[in-house]
Amino acid sequence: MPIAPAIVVKRKLTWFAVTCSGIALLVACGALLYMETEASDVASAYSLSNVAQMLGAQSRYALSAKNPVLANDLFNTLSTVPAIAAAALYTDDGRVLASYLRNQNEAPVPPSPRADGLQKDSLFLTLTTPIGLDEKRMGSLYIRSDRSSLLRHVKEFLAVMLVVLLISSLVIFRIFSRLQRRIFNPILQLARTISLVSKDRNYTVRAYKQAGDELGELTDGFNAMLGQIQQRDATLEKARFELENRMQDRTSKLELEIAERTSLEQERSHV
Repeated sequence: MPIAPAIVVKRKLTWFAVTCSGIALLVACGALLYMETEASDVASAYSLSNVAQMLGAQSRYALSAKNPVLANDLFNTLSTVPAIAAAALYTDDGRVLASYLRNQNEAPVPPSPRADGLQKDSLFLTLTTPIGLDEKRMGSLYIRSDRSSLLRHVKEFLAVMLVVLLISSLVIFRIFSRLQRRIFNPILQLARTISLVSKDRNYTVRAYKQAGDELGELTDGFNAMLGQIQQRDATLEKARFELENRMQDRTSKLELEIAERTSLEQERSHV
């Protein structure tokens, strides 16, 4: 059985609405994830900067004296800061004076100071800042925090986003299906009426008006057209009936005249 065009359009519009809504939700969730990641990086960078300022101020004496024992004792206090994965204190000639690793599985600190500033990659957030006294550079401080907690947060966010996306798609599908009933049911009913009229040539049927909107006006117009056609057919049928009666009367009169003439001719022939 062929599928009605209105049903095909309904299915296309349903999937179009669900697809567009899904894309919009993905874009919104992606933007939210990006903003959350950037906010987390900003907070981590601010925390690193505060730790660097505090540690740099306390490291000036050990750096000026180039005392690795004092510097290592100071760096061991970083174990109380879980966000710090590694740190290093460099002298002005680039030698590592002291270093700190949260555990032995951590990536080692670089052998020489990197360029000053904040650097970010997929795994780490690092900050290298100069340490000086009276505008004289004495060395550099390197601090690194891993982004594992952020990556775990991203994975959790993606899982929640997937669940929200599925639930939202189902809700949107249900809502759009309900809305479609108000839009497509009148169209489907009108399409069935059109099919019935075109198949049986029955102009007495009428489409049911379900709303007072544009579809209702379309239904009224279609019913008015059916009424005009029905009236035209009734007029034509009446004219045909009257014409047949006239033709029958004329035929009867003609037959009567022929019979009378035949009778007169027969009488004349006997005389």
